Amino acid sequence: MKKNNILIAILASLFIAFAQLMFKISMTDKTIYDSILSPYLYLGLILYGIATFFFIVSLRNEYLSKTYPIVSLSLIWIYLISYFILGETISMFNIFGFLLIMGGITLILYKK
Repeated sequence: MKKNNILIAILASLFIAFAQLMFKISMTDKTIYDSILSPYLYLGLILYGIATFFFIVSLRNEYLSKTYPIVSLSLIWIYLISYFILGETISMFNIFGFLLIMGGITLILYKK
Protein backbone atom coordinates (compact mmCIF):
# COMPACT_ATOMS: atom_id res chain seq x y z
CA MET A 1 0.00 0.00 0.00
CA LYS A 2 1.36 3.41 -0.96
CA LYS A 3 2.23 5.85 1.81
CA ASN A 4 -0.12 8.58 0.59
CA ASN A 5 -3.04 6.13 0.58
CA ILE A 6 -2.15 5.17 4.15
CA LEU A 7 -1.99 8.83 5.19
CA ILE A 8 -5.29 9.62 3.48
CA ALA A 9 -6.98 6.66 5.22
CA ILE A 10 -5.51 7.81 8.56
CA LEU A 11 -6.94 11.28 7.90
CA ALA A 12 -10.34 9.68 7.25
CA SER A 13 -10.11 7.86 10.59
CA LEU A 14 -9.21 11.09 12.42
CA PHE A 15 -12.14 12.96 10.89
CA ILE A 16 -14.47 10.10 11.87
CA ALA A 17 -13.21 10.27 15.46
CA PHE A 18 -13.68 14.03 15.72
CA ALA A 19 -17.13 13.73 14.12
CA GLN A 20 -18.04 11.27 16.88
CA LEU A 21 -16.75 13.74 19.48
CA MET A 22 -18.99 16.45 18.00
CA PHE A 23 -21.97 14.08 18.14
CA LYS A 24 -21.23 13.31 21.79
CA ILE A 25 -20.95 17.00 22.66
CA SER A 26 -24.19 17.79 20.82
CA MET A 27 -26.04 15.07 22.73
CA THR A 28 -25.13 16.49 26.14
CA ASP A 29 -27.74 19.24 25.75
CA LYS A 30 -30.75 19.15 28.06
CA THR A 31 -33.37 18.10 25.52
CA ILE A 32 -33.30 16.18 22.26
CA TYR A 33 -34.63 19.32 20.58
CA ASP A 34 -31.60 21.28 21.80
CA SER A 35 -29.35 18.47 20.62
CA ILE A 36 -30.86 18.53 17.14
CA LEU A 37 -30.32 22.29 16.94
CA SER A 38 -26.77 22.09 18.30
CA PRO A 39 -24.08 23.39 15.93
CA TYR A 40 -21.89 20.51 17.13
CA LEU A 41 -24.26 18.04 15.49
CA TYR A 42 -23.90 19.80 12.15
CA LEU A 43 -20.15 20.13 12.55
CA GLY A 44 -20.05 16.38 13.16
CA LEU A 45 -21.98 15.78 9.94
CA ILE A 46 -19.55 18.00 8.03
CA LEU A 47 -16.59 16.14 9.52
CA TYR A 48 -18.18 12.83 8.50
CA GLY A 49 -18.54 14.20 4.97
CA ILE A 50 -14.86 15.12 4.90
CA ALA A 51 -13.95 11.68 6.27
CA THR A 52 -16.02 10.05 3.53
CA PHE A 53 -14.21 12.13 0.91
CA PHE A 54 -10.80 11.02 2.22
CA PHE A 55 -11.98 7.40 2.40
CA ILE A 56 -13.19 7.46 -1.21
CA VAL A 57 -9.93 9.06 -2.36
CA SER A 58 -7.93 6.36 -0.59
CA LEU A 59 -10.08 3.68 -2.27
CA ARG A 60 -9.33 5.11 -5.69
CA ASN A 61 -5.91 3.45 -5.83
CA GLU A 62 -6.17 0.74 -3.20
CA TYR A 63 -8.18 -2.32 -2.26
CA LEU A 64 -11.03 -1.91 0.20
CA SER A 65 -9.58 -4.82 2.20
CA LYS A 66 -6.38 -2.80 2.73
CA THR A 67 -7.95 0.61 3.29
CA TYR A 68 -10.76 -0.21 5.70
CA PRO A 69 -8.57 -1.62 8.48
CA ILE A 70 -6.66 1.67 8.57
CA VAL A 71 -9.93 3.57 8.89
CA SER A 72 -10.68 1.34 11.89
CA LEU A 73 -7.98 3.33 13.69
CA SER A 74 -10.88 5.65 14.51
CA LEU A 75 -11.62 3.21 17.36
CA ILE A 76 -8.27 4.06 18.92
CA TRP A 77 -8.63 7.79 18.25
CA ILE A 78 -12.04 7.71 19.95
CA TYR A 79 -10.56 6.21 23.12
CA LEU A 80 -7.74 8.77 23.15
CA ILE A 81 -10.11 11.68 22.52
CA SER A 82 -12.46 10.37 25.20
CA TYR A 83 -9.59 10.15 27.66
CA PHE A 84 -7.88 13.47 26.95
CA ILE A 85 -10.86 15.68 26.05
CA LEU A 86 -13.85 14.12 27.82
CA GLY A 87 -11.95 12.83 30.86
CA GLU A 88 -13.11 9.23 30.43
CA THR A 89 -10.97 6.37 31.74
CA ILE A 90 -8.97 3.82 29.76
CA SER A 91 -8.55 0.35 31.23
CA MET A 92 -5.86 -2.25 30.67
CA PHE A 93 -8.39 -4.15 28.55
CA ASN A 94 -8.72 -1.07 26.32
CA ILE A 95 -4.95 -0.88 25.93
CA PHE A 96 -4.86 -4.59 25.07
CA GLY A 97 -7.57 -3.95 22.48
CA PHE A 98 -5.49 -1.10 20.99
CA LEU A 99 -2.56 -3.46 20.63
CA LEU A 100 -4.74 -6.09 18.95
CA ILE A 101 -6.09 -3.53 16.49
CA MET A 102 -2.58 -2.27 15.69
CA GLY A 103 -1.31 -5.84 15.31
CA GLY A 104 -4.17 -6.70 12.98
CA ILE A 105 -3.57 -3.63 10.82
CA THR A 106 0.14 -4.44 10.66
CA LEU A 107 -0.57 -8.02 9.57
CA ILE A 108 -3.04 -6.89 6.90
CA LEU A 109 -0.65 -4.32 5.46
CA TYR A 110 2.47 -6.50 5.73
CA LYS A 111 4.16 -7.31 2.43
CA LYS A 112 6.50 -10.24 1.93
